[in-house]
Amino acid sequence: MVGASLAAVWGRSGARIAVVERDLSEPDRIVGELLQPSGVEKMKALGLYDALTGIDAQSVPGYAIVLGSGKDERIIRLPYPNRPAPESNHAEQRFNDRFTGRGLHNGRFLMNLRRAAAANRSVQLIQGNVSKLLQRADGTITGVVYTPTASGKYNTNPYGDRGRAHGLDSKTIDSKAEAGAGPGAEALRAAIEKPASNQEIPLRASLTVVVDGCLSVFRRPLFQPNVGCRVSRTLITCAMGCDATKLMACAVLCCFVFCCVLYD
Repeated sequence: MVGASLAAVWGRSGARIAVVERDLSEPDRIVGELLQPSGVEKMKALGLYDALTGIDAQSVPGYAIVLGSGKDERIIRLPYPNRPAPESNHAEQRFNDRFTGRGLHNGRFLMNLRRAAAANRSVQLIQGNVSKLLQRADGTITGVVYTPTASGKYNTNPYGDRGRAHGLDSKTIDSKAEAGAGPGAEALRAAIEKPASNQEIPLRASLTVVVDGCLSVFRRPLFQPNVGCRVSRTLITCAMGCDATKLMACAVLCCFVFCCVLYD
């Protein structure tokens, strides 16, 4: 996500940028399904607001806290704050003059960002697995070493037999469908179709940005102290136990030992 966004913005200046992703096909996973209002505003500031269109993104006016159940159930709504008066003229962005978030499909959002990056001629999308960082004797990082990978190797169905029963079978890659249409689509398609190999390829740059997720193999040696991560779970045909129409697309269930955030 960060790599595609940086490439989309920095690529406009003509800077030569290479983005290495393990799999350029659309991921199907639950992560970052709610873009907070500050994120929506930042997308506008970066000129990337179009990445939120055409992906069935839903306007989210705030949170709902669900306490108790049955007759004792209480729902406390926590709306996002009002917009400052000078900004309230953006009618297409407002929800009763409040800031709004976006509930969205992470994979579709990411593919839009990748197309935005690929639309810059100076940006090269590479499908490969980075195995190590290139470093000088003084520790300065000068690039990476990667091995080309095949599409669909990592973005497969994580739900097993239960998922297959609901049509969530392992992914078959259609490069044209994955790449979509519009600016950057052909470059993205070419990157998806590039065959895998066992060849290790060095890639050198004056600046290397490492953003390989919560399971990063590079974070431990680069950062101290180590940071934590979160756990998420997809529930299929799960009864909510409350009237979902009362919620704001996102709810927080408060238990004795933890809080659980649900996205509808």
